[in-house]
Amino acid sequence: MNIFLVILLYVFLFIIDGYPVMKGYKKCSPLSYLIIFFTAFSLSILTSLRIKVPSPAKGIENIILFIIGK
Repeated sequence: MNIFLVILLYVFLFIIDGYPVMKGYKKCSPLSYLIIFFTAFSLSILTSLRIKVPSPAKGIENIILFIIGK
């Protein structure tokens, strides 16, 4: 049931927000929009299946510390 609701929500969001991007009404790259949209969709499906998704916070922290040199 949760998966059905997630899919229904993302279909609704794509119709409302994604369709204007694909048709060129909004100034946004369709490829970047699709990558972000399907990444969020995949993570939502995994979460609704109760699969633990690791947090990217530690990786981001390591990258920032590497860049600033601490």
